[in-house]
Amino acid sequence: AWNYSIYSEDGIGHEFIMSYLFFSSVNKKILNSLEFKFVDLNLYFLSHEEVYIDYEKDGKKSQSKVNKKLIEKGIVCKKAGDFKINYDLFLKELDRFKYENILIPFFDYNLDLKDKLALNSEKIKEFRENVKQQKEYLSYVVSYDELKNEGNFERILTWITKFDIKGVYLILKDESSSEIKEDIEGLKKYIELIETLKENDLEVHLGYNNNESFLLSVAMPDSITLGTYKNLRIFSKNNFIARQTKKANFKVFSPLLLNTIQQTYVENIEAELRDNEKLNKYFPLNKYLVLKPETSNWQFKEPAVYKYHMFELYKLLKKLPPNKKERKKYIIEKLNKSIEEYNFLTNELRIRFDPKDSGDFLYKWLSVLEQI
Repeated sequence: AWNYSIYSEDGIGHEFIMSYLFFSSVNKKILNSLEFKFVDLNLYFLSHEEVYIDYEKDGKKSQSKVNKKLIEKGIVCKKAGDFKINYDLFLKELDRFKYENILIPFFDYNLDLKDKLALNSEKIKEFRENVKQQKEYLSYVVSYDELKNEGNFERILTWITKFDIKGVYLILKDESSSEIKEDIEGLKKYIELIETLKENDLEVHLGYNNNESFLLSVAMPDSITLGTYKNLRIFSKNNFIARQTKKANFKVFSPLLLNTIQQTYVENIEAELRDNEKLNKYFPLNKYLVLKPETSNWQFKEPAVYKYHMFELYKLLKKLPPNKKERKKYIIEKLNKSIEEYNFLTNELRIRFDPKDSGDFLYKWLSVLEQI
């Protein structure tokens, strides 16, 4: 609903992806008013093992939210150590919505890459036998380790390009606790993968993106998906598991710093600048700007915090030049400007950021661009 309101009221975004995990909690009137570009069935963590067992986290067991829902509805059936998907039921459930394509699901088995791709080939064959579409898009989840292994990188490329498909819905999996993607070699290879798939005449749509979308846009993907809430911007297995949400630190996105800044440092900047106009250079004024939470339960009751992030990040991406060479130049200039502003805050205003709020990642992103 937050994504829809910022789209309908502010013109933020172009098209929608229906995520099976979340659509049942969205107002039916909103769902019926949209035509979705893609339907994502969210089967990434459905495997023969995970149909049968619960996840255990900190001594507490919890089921996969997607798997539990699918099993209860009879869409997924346990079958002799494996599982079977009833696509007729799945399609019937989706019948009441308007959509262009169902993404061919990718199952992120906890196996070595060769075996994982072999099992996915079987599941893709099953999907295609049951779901007929004029244009097909394959979803694919890739990790840093797979990207950085040259043999695996080539194996992934060969596997994806062997299918007669229109494009790929590509997701970079990062299980680190950081909201910032800063693995230089991993990001460099991810950009190379995007570019190579494009060279093979495939559309490339990037799923689950956060602030790194500004950097990844240098590869000229066909689209970048964003979401207001954090679990739509960061792809992690934890987001698909039913467990208690930890209380997060209140943060405000700064398009000038290309980072979300904790409230403590926002207050420090505000106190040192003593000038709202200068403060708005870091946190541009719009109707969603909130520098302090109004409630203790702000994560669920103050959508403006998340809408502000998406509003400003979208504006940033809209300014990107359409030409690849000019885009790269523009991104480098913007990163250098962000570094300059961080230096001012640190050296002139004496604000000492902790590692998560510092601008160290900017140097790594520059290094990525220098090497591609």
